[in-house]
Amino acid sequence: MSMYTIEKPLEGTFVYTLFGVQQPDDVQSPATENLIRTFSHLITGANCHLDQVTQDGIVSPGIGKTRIWIATWKSIADFEAWWESDSVIKFWSSLPPDAGMWREFVKVPYGRSQYKATQNRQDGQGVHFAHKPTEKNGYWGWIRDSIRELSKENRMDSPLLVPPIPERKASLKEKTLGRVTFNGFPDNLCFNLERQDLSEMTGAERGVWFDQFDQAACKWMDDLAHAAPEAGILTSRMCYDERLGTYKEGDSEFHKYNRKVELFYFMDLRSMERAGRSNKGHVALRNNILKTYGPGGIMSECGKVALWVETNILKAPEIDAEYVGCVPGTGLWLTRTMKHFNVRRRRVLANMQRHEKRSAVT
Repeated sequence: MSMYTIEKPLEGTFVYTLFGVQQPDDVQSPATENLIRTFSHLITGANCHLDQVTQDGIVSPGIGKTRIWIATWKSIADFEAWWESDSVIKFWSSLPPDAGMWREFVKVPYGRSQYKATQNRQDGQGVHFAHKPTEKNGYWGWIRDSIRELSKENRMDSPLLVPPIPERKASLKEKTLGRVTFNGFPDNLCFNLERQDLSEMTGAERGVWFDQFDQAACKWMDDLAHAAPEAGILTSRMCYDERLGTYKEGDSEFHKYNRKVELFYFMDLRSMERAGRSNKGHVALRNNILKTYGPGGIMSECGKVALWVETNILKAPEIDAEYVGCVPGTGLWLTRTMKHFNVRRRRVLANMQRHEKRSAVT
């Protein structure tokens, strides 16, 4: 199995925009259905790559659901052309105080980002630039070696001495009305996005996957989802795309779907590396995949499993989050116990003010 990266220029900035609508109950309310339908119409067809997925949980895995749109933009200009359009401004500024909708924006220079794929199928960042084969894979440290601005002298470790302890005990029936924004995060948070697509596996490959990999891969994802805060994982989201169907039955909602997307905010890249190297199950899984799908392996020429990983090192001004009528503890909602963070929490009507200012000019 070959590995691919992208031919991106030295200068430029990717923008990730994550939007979510929370569904605490099994049945969607008419208001939630309308919110999802309206926002889907606004973002579908925008000049970005778009993942539309469901998170298996709101604050904790398996408890409630969240509909999530993950847009990957080639540039700040492309993102702003959409975000500052009249229809989007009107939608976001008019959200009711109990909307249960959130956004998280990440802007990362090309030099602090890396992209890898196991198939020559473009996804995420890969839709914006041509694929090319890469040899930086298969060894411990290949992600770090793939991020241009990192070096032995500039490792971009977190300025925090110990991992922060987030609060994740809020009831799904609890909402904080109005808008709450977060910024002022510490430097060098690591935003990692991973995708898997098993929908094109052949019959023979399916047999190998179930015999050797499926149980171990599911266990690794569960370990990450339930990792203690000391592991340096600030928040994780396990998501699936219902449109490509399932490949097995009798498992959790997240595990049974062909296409999955995982979103992680780590304290820094070092924390992510440590999580992978310290988990014995993951080490064995990784070695087995390299043996089976790597050069000379039985699936090296015919394997169709598609994996993507995008890793980004962020500086403080490059993260911005807002939660409107959401459950406390959602995502980057870093509450009172996050004393290590210099986070400013404010109830604001930022987009409404932005809309009013724009209207006054025009």
